[in-house]
Amino acid sequence: MTAKSSRFTLWYLLWISAVVIAILVYLFITIGQQRPAHNESGKEYNGEIEIIDFEYWVSVQTDMWWRYAYRLQLRNNTDRDTSVKAEITYLGSGGTVIDSTTTNILTVPAGDERSLSGHSLISVPGAREVVDAEITVRKNDR
Repeated sequence: MTAKSSRFTLWYLLWISAVVIAILVYLFITIGQQRPAHNESGKEYNGEIEIIDFEYWVSVQTDMWWRYAYRLQLRNNTDRDTSVKAEITYLGSGGTVIDSTTTNILTVPAGDERSLSGHSLISVPGAREVVDAEITVRKNDR
């Protein structure tokens, strides 16, 4: 083997190694990061509270449970502060209810927007069956 061909082989191996490392880094960064599922229902509570955006995604998976994180953005279309709670229902195929949770109370100032985030722990195997989520916002009765 000549010196020229051994240099070519060395550069070729280094190039292939760099490509493989780049692919592994990409996979390491992207594995486990799921894009949030959007459920923009546009529902309102008596025309007062508008759901601007609702998204949820799996943030942690174990053999026993999965943690579904969620983010909810609301707009108060009235001239007074309004306190609300939201119920999030996780659904399987065919609309089967897998689990549900109720958020903490959120006060949305008059004419303003607020975001609420949290998470739900859902036991396996039901957690694997979640295909959609619905949100219902209700005025908080004090």
